[in-house]
Amino acid sequence: MSGRPERECWPRERPKRGSCPPTKVEIPFGGTLRFDGKCLSYDPREYPDGVYGRFVVKGGKVVKLLPEKVPAYTPPPCPPGPEPCDGCEGEVALSDDPDNLSALDAEGKLVTKIVTSAVGDVRLAGYGNAASPLRVVGATSGGGAAPTVVSGSPDILDVTPAGVISHKPSAGANTTINGIEFDAYGHAVGGSDAAPPTGGVTALEVNADALTKLDNNGGVLLSLPVQFGAEQTIATGRQEIAVDMYGRVTDFREALIDELDSLSTVIAGGWDVYDYDFGIFYPGYLRVSYSGDLGFNTLNAWGLGPLVAGVTVKLNGISLQAFIRYDSGRAVGIEARTLTQVAGDVHRLTLTVPAPVPVSAVGLLDVTRCR
Repeated sequence: MSGRPERECWPRERPKRGSCPPTKVEIPFGGTLRFDGKCLSYDPREYPDGVYGRFVVKGGKVVKLLPEKVPAYTPPPCPPGPEPCDGCEGEVALSDDPDNLSALDAEGKLVTKIVTSAVGDVRLAGYGNAASPLRVVGATSGGGAAPTVVSGSPDILDVTPAGVISHKPSAGANTTINGIEFDAYGHAVGGSDAAPPTGGVTALEVNADALTKLDNNGGVLLSLPVQFGAEQTIATGRQEIAVDMYGRVTDFREALIDELDSLSTVIAGGWDVYDYDFGIFYPGYLRVSYSGDLGFNTLNAWGLGPLVAGVTVKLNGISLQAFIRYDSGRAVGIEARTLTQVAGDVHRLTLTVPAPVPVSAVGLLDVTRCR
């Protein structure tokens, strides 16, 4: 007995007249139906249960048909490019501009070239592109053509047809000056060290006390004699004089107070701060006296009184013992003195008032060395 299932044959018995066939018919899936003239048989093929497209198979038979799904369709965003018309191409139109460099070659292809030709003495080569740039490859002389260089002094400079410049020999006799031979055009053409110079300065004499003379490779070097090893400061009693190493006065300072002297200066009005620079030779005490309208009043003040706000008297930035001199309540002067001895040196005296003094108020300042 083979593995194929037995064939079923319908009908096995002729149905009786008036009877009905079965109402349920299951369509076989994947099998074979045969009819031999007497009997209809079915040979099944075994498929696993499942869904095949729109058919649902179970027990080797189609038990259900599924509805067909309409596939989704998404049109392209842009229409496709036009296809060439049977492989044909449009013809290239060449411009008739006289400056156009393009043309069609023997195969009808577009080509662009630079056409050159020799002009005069210049020859060009290259195609004028990056691989073969256009360049000058040669130039020849003009042969017997007229030269482009012309001599402005034909009796001195000669120019050949090829443009070669040469110097002509001197037409006259040469001249010797101090052993050097010159031609007629002023060119040095020879000379001798044996020929001594004629004329000019041959010797130089100087006063040895005033100048120092040194020979320097055939020349003469003059310099001042050195008097000091370094700069000196010389005090004369009324001045200090600066002298350099050659004895020359380079600076001096005036207004030095000695033991018998004092300083006095006139001060124009309009100031509220006044600086006065001076110097003293010997150390000692100093008295400062200023006479002039200071521009302010103090009620019922007479003679000397203490300083008020804004009035100062300073020597080198240090305040002095000072007083204001009054006349009927009007400030008309300042008196001050140092409490210690002042060294012999340059000093700065500074007077300050709270407001500018009247422009018309001219004052007199005195600085005196005292005991």
